[in-house]
Amino acid sequence: MTWTEERISINQHLQIGAEATTALGTSVSAAKELLCFEAVYQPKGDTVFYRGTGRKYPSEQEQNTEWMEATWGGVLDFNGIIYPAASVFGNVAPTSYANSATAKSWAFAPPITGSIVPRTYTVEQGDASYAQKSTYNLFTDLGYTITRKDVKMTAKTISQPIQTGITLTSTPTIVALSPIPAKYFSIYMDTTSAGLGTTKLTKVLQVQYTMPATYGPFWPINAANASFTNHLDLAPAATVKIFMEADSVGLARVADWEAGTTYFLRNQAIGLIIDNLQIGTITGGPTGGTFTLTYKGQTTAGIAYNATGATVQTAFRLLSTVPATTTVTGNAGGPYSIVFSPTDTLAQDTTAITASGAGFTGGSTPAIAIAASQTYATLTHDMAIKFGEPSQFQDKDGVFAIEWTGNIVEDATWGNAQLLTVLNLITAL
Repeated sequence: MTWTEERISINQHLQIGAEATTALGTSVSAAKELLCFEAVYQPKGDTVFYRGTGRKYPSEQEQNTEWMEATWGGVLDFNGIIYPAASVFGNVAPTSYANSATAKSWAFAPPITGSIVPRTYTVEQGDASYAQKSTYNLFTDLGYTITRKDVKMTAKTISQPIQTGITLTSTPTIVALSPIPAKYFSIYMDTTSAGLGTTKLTKVLQVQYTMPATYGPFWPINAANASFTNHLDLAPAATVKIFMEADSVGLARVADWEAGTTYFLRNQAIGLIIDNLQIGTITGGPTGGTFTLTYKGQTTAGIAYNATGATVQTAFRLLSTVPATTTVTGNAGGPYSIVFSPTDTLAQDTTAITASGAGFTGGSTPAIAIAASQTYATLTHDMAIKFGEPSQFQDKDGVFAIEWTGNIVEDATWGNAQLLTVLNLITAL
């Protein structure tokens, strides 16, 4: 018997392509492969059966509507989270971050009034034996749960009807895994938006955020439409549940619940270095002489005061402690940006580079200093909340605990209800 490949669950690839915001539902190449999430799709439809008068069984069937639904899940991921966020919170363009030449800031600020302009996606799923796809994948729900053991993401999409027997987009770009383990997270709660990130909660046992039913499908009567033709903004009941020890801090929320006090919550994860940057700056206006760089006990030969970045790079790479992938850029006389490659073993090494300007001449007290400007993968989720009725007291992994539900609200002074900012190396969806 000739071996034939079956469709095996573990081999199912998940590929995604961002549709134009001016052409939602128009198929595009699913040219990015997501490794961090799984999506479980289900074809859905409103099917009507007709039974003739005097007959026991129906004999006719008509499908009235058809669409797809999917449940998404997996570990919360610095790179993957921007895909559902750009749909649920609204499309944004990434911006450069601080001094980094590579790090990008994705700042999602869902509007408190007016329509959201979301990203929708063409999604392909399958393997070499068989695959299917759907267009107009719109994330309607987004949530995550943080415990000390793990951090899980959940989401839901609706989309246009299934298209079967397709060929997966070839050679997709892999969206690198960048998981967010629980050890990266800290939880803060403050009384003002300006003070967010000041007061850390040290006895939180679990945080569960949910943003359900952001959108619904629009079904006009029109025989030309194969499925829903648009979507509608809904009023999501966004909440964050905080499980905490029922001590003086946990029970202080009783007064806040009674008074309807607004608090500002920050869930923040700071991960690994994504841009290991150090910047060398010459001051005092030297007119001659040299400077040196020292790294891990080794020192360069003298480098001219007006050297270009390329010249500094050549001298710095001569040290055996410096990888050949290290780059130095900058104009003559600096400042110089020194970057350890993210693919190198020193990508996470924060050992300081030091410099000496003892060889400078001329100018007014010339010197050179090196300042570290590393950028870390970061997720920061800020919310304005008012506490609702708490749970009953209960045992939570041996801790006498209570769970508070924070209803996410609009704060007039802040001008927001929630903000999500992600720092990563992704330049486009």
